[in-house]
Amino acid sequence: MNRFVQQSLCVGALLCAALTAQAAPTVVNGGFEAGDFTGWSLVGDQDYNVVAGDNPHTGDFSAFFGQTDAAATLSQSLATVAGHAYTVSFWLSNLGGSVNNIDTVNSFEILIDGAKLLDVQDKTATSYTKFQQAFTATSSSTVLAFSFKHDENFWLLDDVAVSEVPPTIPSVPEPSTVLMLALGLGALLLRRRLA
Repeated sequence: MNRFVQQSLCVGALLCAALTAQAAPTVVNGGFEAGDFTGWSLVGDQDYNVVAGDNPHTGDFSAFFGQTDAAATLSQSLATVAGHAYTVSFWLSNLGGSVNNIDTVNSFEILIDGAKLLDVQDKTATSYTKFQQAFTATSSSTVLAFSFKHDENFWLLDDVAVSEVPPTIPSVPEPSTVLMLALGLGALLLRRRLA
């Protein structure tokens, strides 16, 4: 194989790698296995919002949220890429509470950069249920937050994760991609002629 073909294949491989590279944000302590809120910022009642080993979805620990009256928040900043699509998933359980009590609304919300992505109110299922929601990052740093209150009992949260949605690769290359390839190959040809 001549040197020109080798260089062309190398340039093509690098372009393919750049187009398909995925970098999923890391949620620190998403399963609360540190036994506390390491990696998270909690604003709320420290007596009723805790990490415990009583009823985890997986592992040894989960977060318990029994905030009363006003909502509390648990948040974490994630490294993201602006314009990339992501999916946040988590497991949630409600240890009880009446949906018939009109004065009490037990709520659990997920927020991305302060905007509500999902709202769960008075979920009565006591077993863990998986929730997932897609979002698109608007900058290199995205704040994932949960806002919650439970006047009667506790929400349980476990296994929080964020994954990047793979981009769809078009079957026909974009004009800018074709132009980049043409310029790269042209530069290689010119270099070969000059050598």
